[in-house]
Amino acid sequence: MRGVYERDPGSGVWWIQYKQGSVRKREKVGRRSDAIALYQQRKSEMLSHLDQQRPVFPMLAYRMAQRYAAEKKMAPRKVPHSVHSDQDQLPFEEAG
Repeated sequence: MRGVYERDPGSGVWWIQYKQGSVRKREKVGRRSDAIALYQQRKSEMLSHLDQQRPVFPMLAYRMAQRYAAEKKMAPRKVPHSVHSDQDQLPFEEAG
């Protein structure tokens, strides 16, 4: 299994290794079955943390575009209806 290895072959001591972000982590476990279970636990923990993180950028970009459109409404316009065409081009919908 990937990520589970025996550092000294025949020793009976098993290790796990995985990457957390860009950092390589290694842990000494003991039995092979315990190492496999711990490796799967660590991987599922990392995946659950990814699910909890919400992307901030799309919402930020949407709000910035809305603010720009609102400011543009108040500014004197050179081209009529330019505000409405800008609002039609906003790529994101605001999530409630």
